[in-house]
Amino acid sequence: MCESVQKLPRDWKNAYPETEWTNIAGFRNRLTHEYLSVDLDIVWNVIENYLPDLEKTIEAMAAEFWNI
Repeated sequence: MCESVQKLPRDWKNAYPETEWTNIAGFRNRLTHEYLSVDLDIVWNVIENYLPDLEKTIEAMAAEFWNI
């Protein structure tokens, strides 16, 4: 998902400035390139506390930009 978020058009992301797009990309890069030092408690925290809001944002974007 993080890779896909990086490929979203800039104006789409600008329409949702409350979403921390840069942190999402950074999280992906950390998981990909520094996987041996990833703290699983942090990953679980992200899943529980940040992923639900991101899901809502993506659903709103889909409704706005893809007419879904």
